[in-house]
Amino acid sequence: MTPLSLIHYHNEHLIKNLEEKGNQEGLAYAQKVKESARRVIEIFDDMRSLIKDRDDYEYVELAKIIKKSYFYTHIQMQKNEIDFVFDTQNSDQLVWGSSGQLGQVFTNLLNNSIQAIKDLEDKWIKVSIKNTDGYLVVQVMDSGDGIPRDMQEKIFESLFTTKGDSGGTGLGLAISRRLIERMGGQIDIDEACPNTCFTLKFPIKEESKKAS
Repeated sequence: MTPLSLIHYHNEHLIKNLEEKGNQEGLAYAQKVKESARRVIEIFDDMRSLIKDRDDYEYVELAKIIKKSYFYTHIQMQKNEIDFVFDTQNSDQLVWGSSGQLGQVFTNLLNNSIQAIKDLEDKWIKVSIKNTDGYLVVQVMDSGDGIPRDMQEKIFESLFTTKGDSGGTGLGLAISRRLIERMGGQIDIDEACPNTCFTLKFPIKEESKKAS
C-alpha cells in the first residue's frame, strides 16, 4: 500500500471507532483528515494527466465524450433538480485528442457548474456543439451570473480555487486548459454571455470538414 492509502485505511478505522464511542470532536478532526486525503488524491490524478504521453491520441467524436461526461454527472444534476440540455450540430465530426483526457475536461466543467448553481432558484446547464470556420466549438453554459472580470484569468491558474473549504483543488481548470492546448484547441470564458459560459474550440479533421 502507498503511504496515502495507509493514511486513508487507518483513518477509516479511526472514524468508525470514534463513531462507536460518540466522540464528536475527534470525529470532526478525522473527517477533515479524510477530506484532505481525498483532495491530495485528486491532485495526483490531475497531475498524472499532464505527464501522460500522446500515445492514446486519436480522432474522436466530442458528442460521444460529452454524453459520457453527462452520464457521470447526471445523478448530481437530478439530486439538485438541475435541467440539462444538449444541443448538437454536425456532432459526428472528429477532432484530434485523447478521449480520456477530454472526458476529464468536460466532467470537470459539468461538476463546476453543478456546484456553482445548485443553490440557485433557476438551475440549468446547456452544452452546445457547432461547426464554425473549420473549428468545432463547444459551449458549456449554466444559469450562473458569470465570472467576475478580475477572476477570469485567475481561475485558469494552478491552485486558484473559489470553493474554499468545500473541496476544490484549484487544479481542474488549469489542467483542462493545458490538456486542451496540447490537442491544438483552446478554452476561454465568453465575456459577452450574461450567464457563466466556457467556450472550447477544436480543429476539425479535414475529412470531416469536407463531409459537412
